[in-house]
Amino acid sequence: MSKPELRTFNLRADGGQQDFVLAGRVITYGALSAPLGNFRERIASGAFSRALATSPDVRCLFNHSANHVLGRTTAGTLILTDSAEGLDFRCQLDPNNTDHVNLYSSVKRGDISGCSFAFVVDGEDGDEFDTDTDERGLRFNRRTVKRAKIFDCSVVASPAYPDSTSVVARSQALDFEHTLFPPTRTDQQFVENLRKLLDEASIF
Repeated sequence: MSKPELRTFNLRADGGQQDFVLAGRVITYGALSAPLGNFRERIASGAFSRALATSPDVRCLFNHSANHVLGRTTAGTLILTDSAEGLDFRCQLDPNNTDHVNLYSSVKRGDISGCSFAFVVDGEDGDEFDTDTDERGLRFNRRTVKRAKIFDCSVVASPAYPDSTSVVARSQALDFEHTLFPPTRTDQQFVENLRKLLDEASIF
């Protein structure tokens, strides 16, 4: 098996501690990462679909540490939802776990502001490289991940996909419309998709 790869993305939190929930988008398909060494990367739509169909054991961690588990798909405390636009997640934290409480507080304060996902390319044809032109007109090497397996999504610090993801810490007392995304977020379809995810998860 190929060595797992890690990718980070932005994290944002709002709200109180009545119902500790982290929910948001792991990755927006087609969005380019920041430079990763000598290339930039994008995840193709449906890249995780085949793996997710097998109901894999995926964990939500702190700093990719198995000693700091926040949620897990096999326990029902982590829910991953795949769509044509991206991969969304919902993680139910435990208010009786002091590590969860402390982490939630740090995220809310903005001391911890990123998340990450760990994946491995599925098969020799699971990714491909070509070249493209960036916003400055400069050529760069581009990697497209077409098929992959996801192992975890983790709360960390520095984003590799800074402009294509969003996370919020939810409380039952919060107004969904005003706390789900930063003010610059304008993807109304994403709002609708995530509202449906949260409604189905019965966190209100």
